[in-house]
Amino acid sequence: MTIDIHCHLGMDRMNVDLVTRETLTENTDMLIERMDEYNVEKTVLTPIEHRVPSELYLEAANMYPDRLAFACSVMPRPIDEARARIDHFADQGCKAYIFDEEIYHPADPAAHAVAQMAVEKDLAVYFHHKEIS
Repeated sequence: MTIDIHCHLGMDRMNVDLVTRETLTENTDMLIERMDEYNVEKTVLTPIEHRVPSELYLEAANMYPDRLAFACSVMPRPIDEARARIDHFADQGCKAYIFDEEIYHPADPAAHAVAQMAVEKDLAVYFHHKEIS
């Protein structure tokens, strides 16, 4: 079985933020077609919250629950809101939490708390960075 653990909806990586609720079905169907073309049985949709709402990827995963899983991306602050959103997504079947370099600072104690919350909910923690130095 081939599983892709990091996937975005859209025509290409430069256009992930063009996927909207209105184009969600079309983009999700296109992803499934590409998965079939490359023999990928399952994938994890990985949102970047300020560009692509986690809720959108939750909806996409619900269209093809046997093929698509989803991760969530949550701003670490305010911490109470972050906790509620992580709880919500974990309850909806989320598989991972995404730390994107544009929404957190590694030295922020709230980021550490959010990582701990994700681990306590049995979510994998992904670090989504363009560069690692």
